[in-house]
Amino acid sequence: MTISIIENFKAKSDQKETLEALLKSVIELTLQEEGCLKYELYISENDSSRYFFLEEWRSREDLDIHIASDYIQSLFGNIQSLIESSDIIEIKKYSCIRTL
Repeated sequence: MTISIIENFKAKSDQKETLEALLKSVIELTLQEEGCLKYELYISENDSSRYFFLEEWRSREDLDIHIASDYIQSLFGNIQSLIESSDIIEIKKYSCIRTL
């Protein structure tokens, strides 16, 4: 069963650019990881200090390996002084509606 999560980061007002650069810096490495099916960075249209990763992993084990990786642990350590808050939400697809 795949694992999907949304990570939410709220940057301090004077740290948006620094946080964005750090978040972008892990995308290519993450996409190369075995088990990574999706790893996309979004910014809120309503609040330019709020960033989101939408992630999909092949398994819980693959996600756990990702979280334990040196570069993600380094990212977590480096962003603590740049953010007001963060949250990780595990999601599952409830239904799918096709629109034309």
